[in-house]
Amino acid sequence: MEPLARIMVDFKQMKEFAKDPFIIERGQGIYLYDINGKEYIDGIAGVFVASVGHANPAVLESITSQLERLTFAPPLASTNPPALRLAERLSALTPPQFNLVKFASGGSEAVENAIKMALQYHKQAGGPGRYKFITTYGAYHGGTLGALSASGVSARQTTFEPLMGNFIHVHPPNFARCPLHLEPAQCAETCVLQFENVIEREGPETVAGVIVEPVMNVEGLVWPPPSYFQKLRAICDRYGVLLIYDEVITGFGRTGTLFYSEQAGAWPDLLCCGKGMSGGYIPLGATIIADRVAAAFWGEAEANVQYNAGHTFAGNPLACAAGLAVLDYIEAHRLLERVAQTGPYLAAKLEALRADCPAIVSVRGLGLWWGVEFSQDNPTGQQKDLIGRRVERAARAHGLVVRGAPAMISFGPPLTITEAEIDEMVRRLALALQDAIPYRGLGQRGTDMRLKDRVALVTGGASGIGRAAAIRLAQEGAKVAIADINGEMGAEALQLVKDQGGEAIFIKADVSQVAETERIVAETVARFGRLDILVNNAAVMLEKTAVDTSEAEWNRITDTNLKGTFFCAKYAIMQFRRQGTGGNIVNMASVNSFFAEGASPRTA
Repeated sequence: MEPLARIMVDFKQMKEFAKDPFIIERGQGIYLYDINGKEYIDGIAGVFVASVGHANPAVLESITSQLERLTFAPPLASTNPPALRLAERLSALTPPQFNLVKFASGGSEAVENAIKMALQYHKQAGGPGRYKFITTYGAYHGGTLGALSASGVSARQTTFEPLMGNFIHVHPPNFARCPLHLEPAQCAETCVLQFENVIEREGPETVAGVIVEPVMNVEGLVWPPPSYFQKLRAICDRYGVLLIYDEVITGFGRTGTLFYSEQAGAWPDLLCCGKGMSGGYIPLGATIIADRVAAAFWGEAEANVQYNAGHTFAGNPLACAAGLAVLDYIEAHRLLERVAQTGPYLAAKLEALRADCPAIVSVRGLGLWWGVEFSQDNPTGQQKDLIGRRVERAARAHGLVVRGAPAMISFGPPLTITEAEIDEMVRRLALALQDAIPYRGLGQRGTDMRLKDRVALVTGGASGIGRAAAIRLAQEGAKVAIADINGEMGAEALQLVKDQGGEAIFIKADVSQVAETERIVAETVARFGRLDILVNNAAVMLEKTAVDTSEAEWNRITDTNLKGTFFCAKYAIMQFRRQGTGGNIVNMASVNSFFAEGASPRTA
């Protein structure tokens, strides 16, 4: 039996997955590497998890140090120093009313704990009839039964129905899909008032809590204005209902503040977090509890008011050590300040891409969480043809991992990503769009998105067809390195390429010499940072006949066409493999005028 037949990957049909499995072997910084050594930019940080990047030395050092002390403590009878320190740290990073933490192994457990706590709280605080929860359609709160019941995503729920029956759903403030076609401000106002209306209709004495995602992921990266949360806070206070925020994704810097609650201007009674909390190094989640809720669980032994649930790995010392290290790294490297710069930078790059791709109808996001939405009336002529899924698959082929939805893809890279890395991430997305969308997205200069910003090396590029190839590549938006033995003609060709608005360099080299072939590849990469295309333009036409050509000259030409061409390709392929993104080699030796059409007359 094949190994892939022995496991299940989340939300994947394993028979199909096994045909082209995606098996990650290692990670470093913002990059992932599969078992074949191919490199990918982790544009979604695992799944909004790898907040401080993969293989972060500071986090690894903290975990290693804790490994030598304690890896597990009996949760029914004890706690441990890392758990105590992390709880203290979380209390210090939240408003004064938060002084109690219940740890978990992830976001689903954190939400599950919040649901159970709300139920037990009301039983112990004088409201034993409160058992209902009001949540929103489109929200996804996790895979455990309670968290799944609280969710409003039918695609995730119908398989397991009937679910728990004490959850009531209302419309979310998704302005683009408002059923009443209201303006955003009116939509937010109407949606928040639904909570009050449902509480009154159901009977306030039966409602235990309200659960919301401050930023809705599955719904398509949607978040309402601060007034929505402030009014929701007031409604819950008015009716004695607990307010629960699912900040599993938005917590720990994803939206530009440590918690989105800071931006909302209204804090919940129970704050659920996970994902980026441990940076993905060890499973960790938490429910942070306001004092007024915590008071119901504090009493003498005979009061029997302790929280009546638990999980084996909650508060694990290794996990809490990782959580402390992540917080240390966020603070020491000022990652929240960095997100304030890189978030808008990513947004600007995506907006520029939108100008080149008419299928993109919206770019939206906050912090380092951005989405690109596509038109549903797309060029294939089919409604809802899962264009986002196609872009996701195409992106992976170009070494980029994104989250795909039917009409959208989203980015949530590690908070450590640099502007240069964002440039490369968006470049790979542009290539994926060209592959996934069946028409050319034309920019203002008419560049071909397949070539825009790619790096091409043209050997023999000083004259003839090599020069024509260099010019055409520049016209289509590529960066060009021209290599040729003729320095005077090379300088002339370089100017012609630059006249097309292209970024280019000239490298004087004799490609009949093996060492020179390695050098020109190295100099191209040193100048542009990478290599995507090699145009191997070996000279084959002679002004004199073969009879009149000296033996030495003939040997040089032969070396250029055979040995030189071979080693140029060899070193280019070595560079492609180092990059992990693949590349293209075009041998122009037998082509007479493919690139000449439309180029400068001087190239004919």
